[in-house]
Amino acid sequence: MKKLTFFLLIVALGYTALAQPPKIDSSRYPRLTTFTAQQDHDNMMQQLGIKKLRPGPSGNESASNHANYDESIANPCPQLPDVLTAKDGKKITSADSWWKQRRPEIVSDIEKELYGRLPRNIPKVTWTIKVTDREFVGRVPVIAKMLVGHVDNSEYPLINVDINMMLVVPMNVKGPVPVLMMFSGRPSFPSPAQPAPEDMERIRV
Repeated sequence: MKKLTFFLLIVALGYTALAQPPKIDSSRYPRLTTFTAQQDHDNMMQQLGIKKLRPGPSGNESASNHANYDESIANPCPQLPDVLTAKDGKKITSADSWWKQRRPEIVSDIEKELYGRLPRNIPKVTWTIKVTDREFVGRVPVIAKMLVGHVDNSEYPLINVDINMMLVVPMNVKGPVPVLMMFSGRPSFPSPAQPAPEDMERIRV
């Protein structure tokens, strides 16, 4: 009986050890700091090497940087570049030249002027489905999934980064569907379908 008790105790301790996450040596990483909004702004300015911000439009008409109200000069790009003309002036006449030359030029411009370039080492995100629900958006049946994306934090394990996302797609489609990504405080399931006001009037009658 004593041997059995000792064996069960060893097994229990083993399971407990496996269940506990490994301890992190915090001394190996920079100290976790909580910035105020101003400190965060100053830190980002320092990282980007920006010494001074350009002031926005002034409400004073006599100022050199006054706001513009003239629609005729409001468009800084009145003539957009031709999509099928490369930057060297050559016309794009084949799919091969589109994929190899013109499309990379457009992608580079969008990254540079609009969205910004992606970092080289982007952490991996592992997505898991937390909850699945069947609902209606208007009169369209949909499948709503609450997803959680855990960002690989091996570079700085002192913090966890989890992305909460709600994925809603039509129920009766057989192929790919477009997905609209919207950022908000906390994603929520679609509200249950409610009867239209005219339907409520018929119910009362």
